[in-house]
Amino acid sequence: MNIYLLPDISALGFIFSKKIGEFSYNLTHTLILPTIILIFSINSHYLISLIIIWYLHIYIDRILGWNLFPRNKNRQLN
Repeated sequence: MNIYLLPDISALGFIFSKKIGEFSYNLTHTLILPTIILIFSINSHYLISLIIIWYLHIYIDRILGWNLFPRNKNRQLN
């Protein structure tokens, strides 16, 4: 299995509903969760390697223009 695509499993939340899918996708595609895990995994080289791959996944998605949900560029923030 390609570990690089592991954060995309979160898109399975769309099976349940659009709201759950967007929440789970956004949760795994922000830097907050991997950073918190990184702070507590200083002694685990395996976890640090996974976090680096996770960061790369997030940044490559951003470079390709796949931002967080909602992806409507005309959306106004309230």
